[in-house]
Amino acid sequence: MIESVYWKQDLLAHAKQLKQKKPIRYSEKRQVNFEKELIISFFKIRKLAEDNKLSDSTINHKVVISKFNPTGKKITKLNHHAFDELYDMDNEIKTTKGIIFLTNQFIHSVTLFAFQNSDHIWESIFLCSDFDRDKNLYLVTVPEVIKVFEMVCRNYPRQVSYTWDDKLGDYRSRTE
Repeated sequence: MIESVYWKQDLLAHAKQLKQKKPIRYSEKRQVNFEKELIISFFKIRKLAEDNKLSDSTINHKVVISKFNPTGKKITKLNHHAFDELYDMDNEIKTTKGIIFLTNQFIHSVTLFAFQNSDHIWESIFLCSDFDRDKNLYLVTVPEVIKVFEMVCRNYPRQVSYTWDDKLGDYRSRTE
């Protein structure tokens, strides 16, 4: 990736789209497209981070989310959508996670379901990756997603430094 501005313009356009307050009639296709665009946008963020187009402070920013512990029932490919049976939905635990954690939850999601509020505006997203499905189900609000997109779009690092890491067998980067 040579220039990140084009990727960030796409993210900013998506953030503006998420802010729209005029409800659109619900359909399965709109649900799928909404979820698909989220996955693509979070992939863009991960790509920007991996290409040193975001500062370490942005990458390490903590996002406020909620988590729900599993009930103990086996979570499989055939039942992962049954939130209320598989996770303790009565005990929401507020926590924070880094942006890369969140990108991985979207990109590797085995469970991803967006909810609208009573005014038919997208409100929140339940998700968990295939790696974390036995640990927790996560809930992120659309306003938090918008904050992440806008923060990423404003971030243009000034400097990247590299240090050789013998254990890694490659360079580690630090972006400011």
